[in-house]
Amino acid sequence: GMVVGLLGILKAGGAYLPLDPAYPRDRLAFMLEDAQAPVLITHAHLLDWLPEHAGTVVCLDAEADKIASEADTRPQADVTAESLAYVIYTSGSTGKPKGALLRHRGICNLSRTQRVTFQIDEHSRILQFSPYSFDASVWEMFMALGNSGALVITSQEVLASPEALLKCMQEMHVTNVTLPPSVVRVLPEHQL
Repeated sequence: GMVVGLLGILKAGGAYLPLDPAYPRDRLAFMLEDAQAPVLITHAHLLDWLPEHAGTVVCLDAEADKIASEADTRPQADVTAESLAYVIYTSGSTGKPKGALLRHRGICNLSRTQRVTFQIDEHSRILQFSPYSFDASVWEMFMALGNSGALVITSQEVLASPEALLKCMQEMHVTNVTLPPSVVRVLPEHQL
C-alpha cells in the first residue's frame, strides 16, 4: 500500500514525505511542520499516534469507499523535471533533522543510470530492504519500477533475520539487493 500511495502522490503532481510511525511523535510533528505538508495520508489506527496536523488528513482505510468512487482518469498535474518528488529527513544526529529534497529529474536520471549500470529490465527482481524514510528506499524502488522490474517487498521480521532474508531472496529470485555491510557480513557467503 505504501508504494501505491507514493506513486499516486507523484502521479497527482505532489511530493511525498515518508513518516515512520516508529519515530518519536515530536520528530514527526517537526517534519510535518517544517515541510509544510498540506495533506497527511495515513490509516485510522495511526491517528492517535500522529501529531495534530493543520492540513487535510486522508485515512486510506476509513475513507476507502469515498476514494474508490473518485474518477479514475489521469489527474491534471503540471509536473516538470524540476518539480519536487520527495522530501526525506536526515537523522538529525548533528542537530535538527534537515529535509533533503529530490526533484523528478534526479529520480529519472537515477533510474536510467541503474538500467544501464545494473542491466535492469523486466526480468529483474529488486528487494526493498530500506525503510521508506531512508533515501536508499528511493534507490531500490525506482530501480525496479522505473525500469519494468519487480519490487519485492517483505516484512520487517524477514529483513531482520539473516536466515529468513536469505530464504526470501532465494524463493523470490531476487536479482538485485542493496545491503549494508553489517547485513552482508552475517549472510552465508556460499549461498549468495
